[in-house]
Amino acid sequence: MFVPHCNYIVRNANDYQIEEKPLKDFSGLDKIDDYTKKAIMNFGYFLSIGNMDEAYRSVKLIQNPLVWENMAQMCVKTKRLDVAETCLGNMRFARGTKLVRESKTHDAIEPQLAMVAIQLGMIDDARKLYEECKRYDLLNTMYQAMGEWDKAIQTAEHHDRISLTTTYYRMAKQFEVSKDFDKAIEFYEKSKTHKKEVPRMLMNCGEIERLESYIAEQNDKDLYKYWGHYLESQQNIDDAIAYYKKAEDYADWVRLLIVQGDLNQATGICEETSDPVACYNLAKQLEQRGQISEAIQLYAKARQSSYAIKLAIDNDLDHEIMSLTVNGPREVMLKVAAYFEQKGYNEKAIILYIKGRNFKRALDLSMKFKLFDYINKITGEINQNQDTDPEVLAAVGSHFMEANQPDKVN
Repeated sequence: MFVPHCNYIVRNANDYQIEEKPLKDFSGLDKIDDYTKKAIMNFGYFLSIGNMDEAYRSVKLIQNPLVWENMAQMCVKTKRLDVAETCLGNMRFARGTKLVRESKTHDAIEPQLAMVAIQLGMIDDARKLYEECKRYDLLNTMYQAMGEWDKAIQTAEHHDRISLTTTYYRMAKQFEVSKDFDKAIEFYEKSKTHKKEVPRMLMNCGEIERLESYIAEQNDKDLYKYWGHYLESQQNIDDAIAYYKKAEDYADWVRLLIVQGDLNQATGICEETSDPVACYNLAKQLEQRGQISEAIQLYAKARQSSYAIKLAIDNDLDHEIMSLTVNGPREVMLKVAAYFEQKGYNEKAIILYIKGRNFKRALDLSMKFKLFDYINKITGEINQNQDTDPEVLAAVGSHFMEANQPDKVN
């Protein structure tokens, strides 16, 4: 049975003996009156035997917040959360009471008691409670809030690795605030946020030369690209191109070559790399210059077949259209098939209708222009498509019956 550590000899709730020495567990209460001392002892006694009603009744008339604080500390040590909350309330400690109430989302009692301990300044007790329930994440958070960063990192490295990168990042932020850039860079790198945070930090602090040296040392494409953008913003185009080249950022490299009017080199890069963005930007430029065939090919490289086909149709480049369409999206195939049908290129239209699975229109054109060889192709495609329109199946069957080829009707 728990009995508070004090200089009272407790026989029962109403029979006690007071010594001259103060209560050791109730520091700061040396000069309290005998009534309050008796109330505290009764509180400890009834708390130890689990009689909460009598424990609260013993002290409910006490107005001294310091008494309630000491009793709350006792409740932490005896793990009486319910009583501790009452004590906090009587301390008129609204913020602490609110934080303890919010901590009730935890299933275990230890994290809730640890929050009480923190509000009472019982940091060592809070640490032990967190360790007891293995909530090292909360222990890590506590150390961070206290500014005990070495302990926070040690806890994260050994027990809370899921929070390790976040802890490194927050540590880096602390070093950044104190202008210790070397340490800030070290921990930004550990948190794997250095590609964004180090340039931001050094740029904001005007450490441009240091940033340039850092980027040169890192040999990182993302940082090269960042520095290329910075140089471009300073109108240093040639050096920006050099960094875009190092970063293998073909889109920005080609974009600046276009600005400089060096379309030959830009074309060579697009042909060598087939970078979609670079090819698209150059295609736009060539289209504006009237170099339509070249633009069409670059749109195709940029995987923008709809642009390429539209440009070919607008310029009556029929020989380009078919090669662009046969491997394109179904919607594009059907659109181009209608275009060929309108122009009287019936065989090309039929081929695209078949590939676009518009078997009805392909069959209508085949029969209308007596292109019977395509009917066999349509039949083969129908056999591989289970969702073919029954009307198309019936039309194909009728055709083969009329042609005395009933064996081709499945």
